[in-house]
Amino acid sequence: IEVLTAIGLVGVLVPGTTAHAGATLLQPARPLAYAIATAPAAGGLGAAAKAVSPIFRPLLPALARTQVPLKLPTVFPEAGTHRLYATLGTAKRGHYIIEIDYTADCHGANVCHYGDLEGRRAPGTGKPTGSPVQLGHHVTGYFVLGQCGASCAESTITWDSGRFRYTVGAKVSRADLITFVGSAVS
Repeated sequence: IEVLTAIGLVGVLVPGTTAHAGATLLQPARPLAYAIATAPAAGGLGAAAKAVSPIFRPLLPALARTQVPLKLPTVFPEAGTHRLYATLGTAKRGHYIIEIDYTADCHGANVCHYGDLEGRRAPGTGKPTGSPVQLGHHVTGYFVLGQCGASCAESTITWDSGRFRYTVGAKVSRADLITFVGSAVS
């Protein structure tokens, strides 16, 4: 807690709570100054503890039950000084989706949505589509540019790790999306 106070905090909203009833609403001190904490090594979290941004910490028990190894970013490009809120879209055996939004009650709406993280069991699904990009640690992801019409879809990067497939999407530049995803892969 002392480290979190010293470097700034990030907002969290846990499903079933509201901004006024037990949600953790925290503010970053400056862009990209997000606190890093150590997650417990249990369930689907893996044998070794991994650095986890505080916005995901309340979601860890539900995510562990998915039995999908977690790939959670620790860097949030273009978030600036805005609060971010992580909520579970799906958390079931073999699959999770996390929504990251700028407001507690956004629910993935275009105007207040930052991005999505998805991890799932993916036996025999074939190679992901898109342009290859290097994510670090000898991991190749596949970038797909978000298309715009009445509103713009988020760009995505998809990669495979063992029997699992991960997709991260955000409305940020290609370079920033690679940074965002790279912090999840490392």
